[in-house]
Amino acid sequence: MHLEIDYYCLHFRFFGTGPATHYFYRYLAAAVKPSDKNSNVIKLTIERLFFAPSFLLLFFYSIPLLEGKGLTAAHDNFKVGYLPSLKANWKFWSFLQYINLKYVPQQYQTLFTNVIALFWNIYLSTKQS
Repeated sequence: MHLEIDYYCLHFRFFGTGPATHYFYRYLAAAVKPSDKNSNVIKLTIERLFFAPSFLLLFFYSIPLLEGKGLTAAHDNFKVGYLPSLKANWKFWSFLQYINLKYVPQQYQTLFTNVIALFWNIYLSTKQS
């Protein structure tokens, strides 16, 4: 079995995902106060309906552009992979994000998602080609 490393994807994850999730969780903590009756559900809804779809869109366009394949290839990549990946994202991440937002202290939320993202990234790499 030969494992090929996608360095563009690796750079995107390292320089894009980490900082984006860090600041997004900070934003959520500031925007939705814990005193709100349904604060965890509100945070989860914001994350699932806004952050996840937009970040996945960025992923499907960025990687082909970083690889120098051009905008047409990026758009084709998006058309083929976005919707199935978004559905898989909602299935895979929704419960995990609920656990993250409800039980994990804010300063560890990015770490929690990054550890789990290892498995998600394996899935995404199969959809990226």
